[in-house]
Amino acid sequence: LEKDISAEMVFLQIESQNIAAKSMDESVWDFKVLEHHNHNTLLSAIYVTGSSVSFDGINRITACAPSIECWAFENAAVTLWKELGHWNCAVMDGRHVIAAQRLGSREPDSAMAAEILCLCTQLEAENLSQKMQRVIVWDTHDFDFEILSDAGITILQCERPQPQYPNAHPKLLPFEIREKIANKLRYRQLQITGKLLGAIAALLFIGLIVHTAWMWFDCRSIASYLEKHTEGVSDIRRTVERWNALTPAVDPEQSALEIFYRCARHLPVSGLHFTLFQYKPEEITIVGEGDSVPGVVEFQNQIAKDKELIVYEWKIPPPRILPNSATHFEISGIKSNHGNFQDTE
Repeated sequence: LEKDISAEMVFLQIESQNIAAKSMDESVWDFKVLEHHNHNTLLSAIYVTGSSVSFDGINRITACAPSIECWAFENAAVTLWKELGHWNCAVMDGRHVIAAQRLGSREPDSAMAAEILCLCTQLEAENLSQKMQRVIVWDTHDFDFEILSDAGITILQCERPQPQYPNAHPKLLPFEIREKIANKLRYRQLQITGKLLGAIAALLFIGLIVHTAWMWFDCRSIASYLEKHTEGVSDIRRTVERWNALTPAVDPEQSALEIFYRCARHLPVSGLHFTLFQYKPEEITIVGEGDSVPGVVEFQNQIAKDKELIVYEWKIPPPRILPNSATHFEISGIKSNHGNFQDTE
């Protein structure tokens, strides 16, 4: 395999051998990368085919059938063995398995020998291995491999050796156990989140109680102070009322005379006069007459551009000519912030 491999790529190889009976997430399997060499990767994969598997106290499998990657292959030799009703072969060169496949023949005969000879010839032609001198059969029965003997290949027969398991035991957990572990982890996370939210809510509640108690004591202290200084409080209130009454007279922004002056100073010496000036703290209304339309328009523009009257939003309709040839005009200005005062006219 290429160096950058994924679990999906390895599982596809397992499925191609018709071993996997379930999906990748539901299967009990694992793989481990053993070595990288050039553009190739040597790995060991374990797939548990049984529906029920025995585990010990640390979640290690105690009963399973090892796959071919766990067997100890001879170096510079072709190894034959029978597994799941099929004959398989593997070619080991150095520390790498350079070929591993299922043979087409069901029984060891001349056809199987020819298939093995073709495989060895192909590997030599592609410079993937040296000339194979041995064929090791993990079986003690007699086989007819005359074609291999005639090609100078030695046939050796022996019992299948004990498998060599990886040093680091793979993570082989059944799907049900993985689901229980995941659910338990999610439940623990929910518990931690719930406790954290509960602690925050409790702190907020305690803070609200402390703040309410502080405000109550503060109000009580203010009330107690006012009770002890009733005469002084009454004097302060009367003083405030007098100042509020004087506000229209001392505050230029609320003085009717001051506003009238600011408007009347734009009147020309002659030719234009007011017929009505109505003042409210929130509104001004000016009605007047002039001798000519241009003079009235000039006055209206000066009122709208006055910086001291900019707090008012002016409504200036066009002037109209009366039957006596006089020009009648009306101006109204509305102030956004106003107080509660009586009309002054």
